[in-house]
Amino acid sequence: MADRIVLRLVDAAKKAIDGLDAPTDFSEFLDRLGLLGLLARIYPDPSRIPHLRAALLKNKMTVSVLVARAREIATALERRKVRHFFAKGIALIGNVYRAGERAVADIDLYVVPEDRERTISILESLGFTAVPDEDQSGPPELRSTIALLKNAGVDIDSVVVDLHWGLNPVQKLLPRSDHEVPDCFWGQLERVSGISIPNTGQHAALLVHHLVGSDLLHVRSLVDLAYLYQSFDDEHAAAFVNACQDLSVMRPARWLCEIIVKDFGVSECSVGWPPGSEGDLYQKTNLDGWMARVARTPDRDFYEVTPARIMRRGALLGGLGSWFSLLSDVVLPPREFVAWRAPAAKLPAAYVTHYVKLVRKMVGGGQAQSP
Repeated sequence: MADRIVLRLVDAAKKAIDGLDAPTDFSEFLDRLGLLGLLARIYPDPSRIPHLRAALLKNKMTVSVLVARAREIATALERRKVRHFFAKGIALIGNVYRAGERAVADIDLYVVPEDRERTISILESLGFTAVPDEDQSGPPELRSTIALLKNAGVDIDSVVVDLHWGLNPVQKLLPRSDHEVPDCFWGQLERVSGISIPNTGQHAALLVHHLVGSDLLHVRSLVDLAYLYQSFDDEHAAAFVNACQDLSVMRPARWLCEIIVKDFGVSECSVGWPPGSEGDLYQKTNLDGWMARVARTPDRDFYEVTPARIMRRGALLGGLGSWFSLLSDVVLPPREFVAWRAPAAKLPAAYVTHYVKLVRKMVGGGQAQSP
């Protein structure tokens, strides 16, 4: 039987590009979202379709390199007794996706904060070097992750590791270094394809956190979440709810699960939602509405804080406290961040530069929309 998640995703993606003013090729849109390889689940012989065959081949080649590097990293970390796990795309190959179906761009690796420097040293011994400071996610004092690159001279053999020793709080727009991975993750790790990954329920919660933190623009993570959700047993469901509470993403988690059940047709599992997590987000945006918004989103919204992204995040989290926390990052960002963005200016002048950019964004940022 054809995969109903893929069929529904294809339908939503087609409606989204049909609603655009400018003509957009369907396969190019799916490829831009990293979803083209998924079509292999609904075609009996995908190798007969040229653009799909090309996507599968590219994905397989990239994934084979990434999996080999992840196992190499895992072996080095285990030898030095460094607690760690891999998550997101690289952790789903071989158990959720077959090689080629899921596009994977990098390796997400998580360690505890006290092992950060030791892990960086181990990665450097394997040939990885930190990317330039201006390309990292925030200043050193605030970031909870660092990107390291092993450049093989050929793009497909070059590997990026996103090393995480914490999680950016979703109630903030700018990075923070004071939120660790919840302790419960470390006691329930599973072993798949030679690497350690989170328990299925906790992994799903981490995907929700990633979706909220990336302002719902990464459709791949929703698809990942749907496949994990449909494999939940009672233990996974309980772990999912507890982890969502720890990560402060309960409200968006419930909405995302509604999309998975109502739009993807996945059977509802016995998730015991706590009181107060109810909302009307699904009535505001279902899968079709979400996909249409992703199709209309300008490229800059994927990497800049814009008015539309602030509105989406605030509407997702709900509550005056969340709005105040988000807006405080816009109006009065940490001095470390301002100094990092304007290194040539002294601090008072750097804040002036920030406010000038802020006004320009507010004036030219376009209409803000809820999720």
